Amino acid sequence: MDSEHTSFDVHGNRISGPTQFAGTQNNYYSASPASTPPPNTWTTVERADPLAFGVHRPRWQEGQQFLHPYVTRDVDARVRPLIARLRRTGGFLVLTGDSTAGKSRCAFEAMRAELVGCRVWAPPRTADLRPLASMDLPSVEGWALWLDDVEDYVRDDGLEPALLSGLVNQGIVILATLRDEQADRFQRRNSSRGSQEAPYASLTNLGARVLMAEQIHLDRMWSRAELSRAKEVDDPGLEEALRHRGDYGIAEYLLQGQGRR
Repeated sequence: MDSEHTSFDVHGNRISGPTQFAGTQNNYYSASPASTPPPNTWTTVERADPLAFGVHRPRWQEGQQFLHPYVTRDVDARVRPLIARLRRTGGFLVLTGDSTAGKSRCAFEAMRAELVGCRVWAPPRTADLRPLASMDLPSVEGWALWLDDVEDYVRDDGLEPALLSGLVNQGIVILATLRDEQADRFQRRNSSRGSQEAPYASLTNLGARVLMAEQIHLDRMWSRAELSRAKEVDDPGLEEALRHRGDYGIAEYLLQGQGRR
C-alpha cells in the first residue's frame, strides 16, 4: 500500500522523504572493496544494460528476441508513480517477492520509464558505499542507486543506516529488490538476535531495521489481468509460457521452463 509518511526510523536514524518498499542468503566478502566511480561516469538510465542490472536472461530459443517484451504488471500502477515522486524528493523503494517473480525486470522497466535523463550506478557486491555520503553530486536530471538483491549490501561499509539517511537527504532515488526468503530470515533472526554473535547479530539487526519500511510485493503467479495482457503480445516465448506454464509463474517458466511441459 502507498505511504503518506515523509520519514521513518532506521536503526536510530531519521530518514526524511517518501519511502516505500515494494515486494537469501547472507554473503560475507573477503575481496577488496570496489571503488566508487565519479558521478559523472555513471551511466544514464537510457543506456543502462538490463543484464548488468540483474535482469535475468531468458532461456534462449531460436528466433526469440534478446529479452522477451515486457508485460505490464499490476504493481506498475503503484511503482511507477512512486518512482516519479521519488525523483523529486529522493527516497527508497524496494520490490520484494520470490526469486523468479520478475522483480528486477519490473523495477528496471519502471526506472527506464520514470527516470529518463538520470544517472544511475549499480555497484558491485563488494563496493564500499560509504564515499557516497560525502560525494558532490553535480546538478543534473537526477541520481539513482540500483541495489539488486539488497541483502548483499547490508553491512558496515555498505547500506548502513547513516549512509541510507544521507543518500535520501541528497535526493538520490534508491531502487532495490529483496527476496521473500531473505526478508523472512532477517525477521526470524531479529526475533532471536540476543543469542547471536557478531557479525551475524549486527547484520541481522541492521537488516531488520531496514525492513521497517513499507514493502510492495510482486507475486510469482500472474493475475488474470496480467495473463490477459501477455496474450496480446506477439512473442513465441510468451505464447509457449502461457500454454505450458502449469503451476509455474510466467517469469519462472521463461527462465526455467524448458522440459517442464
